[in-house]
Amino acid sequence: MALQEATYVFGPPLGAAGTDVIERSGGNALEDPRYGSCAYWGVLKRGPMGVAIPINSRREYDEIFGDPRDSRWHLFANGAHLLPDAIDGFFATGRGSGQLWITRLDLDRKARRASLTLKNRIGADALRVMAANEGRWGGAANQIAQTPLVTATSRTFTLVAPDTQANEFIDAEAEFTGSPGKRYRIVANTEANPVSGEAVFTVAAQYDLIIDGVSGPVALTGTATYTRYRALAGTIAFPLSRNVTGTVAINGRVITGTGTLFTTELKVGGNVSYSGETRAIESITSDTTLTVAQAFSNGGTGLTLQTDNLTVTGTLTTFTTELAVGDTLYVDINGQRQGRTVAAIVSNTDLTLASGFTADVTAGTAAEADNLVVTGTGTQFATQVSAGQYLIDPNRQGSTVKVTSVISATELRVERPFSMDFTAAQLTKQNQLAMVNLSAPRNEGLAVEISQGTRYPDTHFGMTVRFNGSVVLQISDASLDPSDPFFVEPLVNDSNVAFRAGSVNYQKWITVESLWNSAYTTNAQADVRPCNGSGTALALTNDRIYTIAELEPSLVIGNLLYPNPYTQARNYFRVKGAVAPMDLQGSISSSGVTVTGTSTNFLAVLKPGDYIYDPVSKTARKVRTIASNTSLTLETAFPSNLAALTETKKLGYVQVDQGYDLTLVADEGDRFLLVYPQQLTRGYDGNTAHLIPYHLTKFADIDRNHLENATFGRNQGLIRMACPGISDVAVQKAFAAYAAAKAYEFRAEIPSQYNSAAAAEAFLNQDLGRNNFITAAFPSYGFVSNPLGAGDRMISISGDVMGGESAFATAARGYHRPFAGVDAILSRIIKLPFEALPADEAIINVAGLHTIKSYQGNVIVFGARSPAISPTYDFTHIRRIQSNYVRIFLEARTLLETLFKPNQPYLAEQIVMVLNNFARQEYRKGVFTRYLSFSQAVQIQGGSPSGNVITDAGSQDAVVDIVNGRLRIFFRYVPTGILERLSIDCGPDILVAQYGNTLNQAAV
Repeated sequence: MALQEATYVFGPPLGAAGTDVIERSGGNALEDPRYGSCAYWGVLKRGPMGVAIPINSRREYDEIFGDPRDSRWHLFANGAHLLPDAIDGFFATGRGSGQLWITRLDLDRKARRASLTLKNRIGADALRVMAANEGRWGGAANQIAQTPLVTATSRTFTLVAPDTQANEFIDAEAEFTGSPGKRYRIVANTEANPVSGEAVFTVAAQYDLIIDGVSGPVALTGTATYTRYRALAGTIAFPLSRNVTGTVAINGRVITGTGTLFTTELKVGGNVSYSGETRAIESITSDTTLTVAQAFSNGGTGLTLQTDNLTVTGTLTTFTTELAVGDTLYVDINGQRQGRTVAAIVSNTDLTLASGFTADVTAGTAAEADNLVVTGTGTQFATQVSAGQYLIDPNRQGSTVKVTSVISATELRVERPFSMDFTAAQLTKQNQLAMVNLSAPRNEGLAVEISQGTRYPDTHFGMTVRFNGSVVLQISDASLDPSDPFFVEPLVNDSNVAFRAGSVNYQKWITVESLWNSAYTTNAQADVRPCNGSGTALALTNDRIYTIAELEPSLVIGNLLYPNPYTQARNYFRVKGAVAPMDLQGSISSSGVTVTGTSTNFLAVLKPGDYIYDPVSKTARKVRTIASNTSLTLETAFPSNLAALTETKKLGYVQVDQGYDLTLVADEGDRFLLVYPQQLTRGYDGNTAHLIPYHLTKFADIDRNHLENATFGRNQGLIRMACPGISDVAVQKAFAAYAAAKAYEFRAEIPSQYNSAAAAEAFLNQDLGRNNFITAAFPSYGFVSNPLGAGDRMISISGDVMGGESAFATAARGYHRPFAGVDAILSRIIKLPFEALPADEAIINVAGLHTIKSYQGNVIVFGARSPAISPTYDFTHIRRIQSNYVRIFLEARTLLETLFKPNQPYLAEQIVMVLNNFARQEYRKGVFTRYLSFSQAVQIQGGSPSGNVITDAGSQDAVVDIVNGRLRIFFRYVPTGILERLSIDCGPDILVAQYGNTLNQAAV
């Protein structure tokens, strides 16, 4: 064969003596594709959504879509979605053959990843941990805190729960104050109304909310009128900035004051301005020294600084009676109402805001505040409403509002404003509250433990990730410092990648995001490393550390306590007991060792030996005796007497085994560290209970070309597609059309309710429609032994059949050997919903369906036809052979390498030889009929001779047209047939017997 033109030239430069080597490579052979490739779409519990992921083994599947420790976890207990069952079937009959491309449906794209925000050891948000992809698998726990009930019927109730997604709370439990002690299982919920925030929840059929005393709202007598905002007396003025007291000298970032009051007038994070430039305050050392984040352009001495103004000045105003700290003051700025929180009220004409308005407010401007008073006409508020009850917003555009006091029969005060004005509206009250709780068992979902670093315990932290109780990821040393080689984001996100598509990584387990943007410090006073729990030891005994740090006993017991991680970084103990801190009811004051309470219940919540907390000195003292609910004695007094109305806490503690002595390794005031698994929460699968055709058909869109874009160039050859468990006609037609456009195959399914051969044939011919590129079996469903419990489980058999087809194709290295016959056994199927009789088989087979039947104790595939339109493709294997060749030729690198090369005879010769070599391999496999010679079974040739035709007599008389940059080669073949019906002519004949004996004797 002629060689191509030169590709590379090696040797000395032109003009120098030496030897040149000119590389002229020939053509490569076509590679066999990866036989047995399949693609599935459907609902799964876990895995990247909306992207086709290649899976090569069951182990790899469990790593990405399942649970590596439990092969049953991925199944849906109620059988609502059957893709997991089909995947089980594919691997069971496929015996490791073929590659499986799995696309987990992204539904309406409202699914949510479970997440957890870890705080650092000084209490600030430090690290966000998110499940690698959406769904409850990462952590299902979710809650709607106690909130007023809007309405209730016998089986539904309505709450204001903004951002609630459809069926997000399936399997959650609801509790009502009207039915104490009883819990109601939720079976459905609507998406929250985008305006009112209301969501409707449905409880299971065995409940009746009305009978149990869970009632809807009660209508009040008369009508009510309400105005959202109320005008304040007088007018106000607010300059955007004000001068700072005294003068300053600016030297770089340091500002030194004379007669200044920096500590009282300014704050860290606030702004100061000079000469049109504004700088953020980084630190304040004293009344006369501060540092800004960036130096001013110009310095000097005797200068006047300005800062953001927070003071509002009134004219004829009555701030002290009309407003309170925490109220919102509103003004109109450029046609927009702006509100700011009142931080302090100095006098009737002077108040301070928490933050300033965005522009100057000129003198004479009217101001408003929230209106909290509702006025009635013909109402009986005094007898029908009481403080603590709730009013439902008549506009249904906000949550219910709590009544704080009833002023009269026609006036009442509420805790916060309604959404907008209303006039002559009938009010409804509700005094019942509801809470919805979706709990997750302790060892289900993802949990994260944060420990000391392994190699660098003083400066780094470790991370252990568990899924369903088993460790799936461990990081020994990580940092929140972006300049550190162990920066947590790339360290974690790049260490658990499931699949890479272009520049996008799809993780297996988690992704992390650092939330810490300031300096990375790890000393005891400012340790910004994330943690599960930490605190200060306020009191210490041999086996207990007392603290006010938040802790959940059920989580910390059995896990690790580092009593002093800053001096003994690797010294830890196992927690054997724990009690959470408790806010004490009422308030206290102290005089020496005597503590006096107001509205307290000391006898009920305290005992001698407990510790109570001094929030001023941040110390704790042990209780010696308790005289009454309002009087107790301490062993030692607080550093200074507590003022009246001081709110306090009872300390909690963590306890270790009594054989240890914590006082030997820690002191009061030391910071301790708790390491325990924290579960991710609020994962949401999307509304899997409401699957519509579009959720699937969008992946069969020819322009979107989801599958081919994912697989092109990977030498997959024919890819057989399926949506196991989905028999919707619209879905199946869409995938059949996609298969026809791309030379793939789609395995259709006859709905499970069709239980006769005639019905299956009618569905195929009248509903689904015949197609050269589909296959189908009947029945399409069968029963397996339920892996989740006793009894049987109905599944789609598509996975089992396609796994067997992959095994046969891999073994034969081609699609000429159909998975059919007495050895095409579906080993998992124990019974069928329909047993085909010979008369049924005649209908099923002629219709082009693969008969699934029982034979000698096995369920087998007994048919090899397709519901084709063209008689050429009546037998499944012929269409598969052809589609496989189409995909091979479309994607073959060997053929693509010939593009844009000079179109000379040697190029055509090379291509002909490549195809010739490929065809001979196929002939040897038996893909082409062996009743003919190779030259008869395969023809590689071109069209009629012309001036632009070359003939290569050495390559099967191939004739190739070369016209305008196009090279056309004709590749024709005679595929092998299959034996579908064996006929034996048999009958007695005396002459046959005589001649037979004579011939036998002659032969002897």
